[in-house]
Amino acid sequence: MMWSCIFLVVHCTVTVMLFAEDDPAARLEWSKLHEELSSDIRVDDGTLIIPYVSAAHQGTYRCTTTTVLGTSYMQFILTVEGSYSWLYLSAGA
Repeated sequence: MMWSCIFLVVHCTVTVMLFAEDDPAARLEWSKLHEELSSDIRVDDGTLIIPYVSAAHQGTYRCTTTTVLGTSYMQFILTVEGSYSWLYLSAGA
């Protein structure tokens, strides 16, 4: 199933929380496609936290979930223009 939504963020902190409800032993791992996560980004118990969003944070972020049943992912594209930041979420299994 594919879904998408749009949020407007103005120089705020972006927090993306994911849960693997069916498997408490699931491993959630965040990455940024084509580059490493910047040093100011935190990952806390499966939650991605991007403080004070800026143009440096633009890119595609992916959360890979690994369980005994296999691996799936969710990703979103963060685009920053001017003094506003648009967060495009697009998820897929």
